[in-house]
Amino acid sequence: MEIALFFLDCPGKIIGITGTRGKTTTASLIYEILRASGAHTLIGGNVAGVETLSLLSQITPETLVVLELSSWQLEGLAPHKISPQLAVMTNVYPDHLNTYNGMEDYAEAKANIFRHQKASDLAVFNYDNPWTRRFGNEAPGQTTFTSLERGGSFVRGSEQVEPFTFTETPWPVGTTWKTSCSPPPPPAYSVSQIRSSRTACAASTAYPTASNRSVSTTASATSTTAPAPHP
Repeated sequence: MEIALFFLDCPGKIIGITGTRGKTTTASLIYEILRASGAHTLIGGNVAGVETLSLLSQITPETLVVLELSSWQLEGLAPHKISPQLAVMTNVYPDHLNTYNGMEDYAEAKANIFRHQKASDLAVFNYDNPWTRRFGNEAPGQTTFTSLERGGSFVRGSEQVEPFTFTETPWPVGTTWKTSCSPPPPPAYSVSQIRSSRTACAASTAYPTASNRSVSTTASATSTTAPAPHP
């Protein structure tokens, strides 16, 4: 499979994102944040208009490659026992069950994003989703959870939660509202993707201070210039 060939030949650091919902938003946010930081960043995978293998000629060991990964693409990695150095899983809900033998089979396809990580690799999981919480506790690498329920991010096994702060929220386009005003911040679903993106960028050595950026800075990436993903 094309994506497996890419992983085997890519000299850069791969940041892989999967999930039933939110992977496109999260991948685009991560790409825009890292690109804005000045890091050499590319985006590919399950993205329309991008031939991922053709990116190889542009990649150096310093390049950060953001890949949106579907369950089928992740299945292609399993025979090679490879996973991205930084894995992000947004959530897992029933989907494509006409293709898989039940929910467990589908979820396990998604789990290939972290199954073959090394102990030194990094992973970010949504603590509020039962499947991703379970997988976060199974991941072999260094794991961070993000949680709306707990109000921040925390390292697996730690009780210390780093709270997320909202300084400004763009709503609607062209108008900036303080969070103490009406209308309110973005819906919880959107905030969850922003938090996962910020946490993933903070985990990247190329952008260690991303978690300290305001939500307004990060949320502006929703009007991304990255190629549109497949439906």
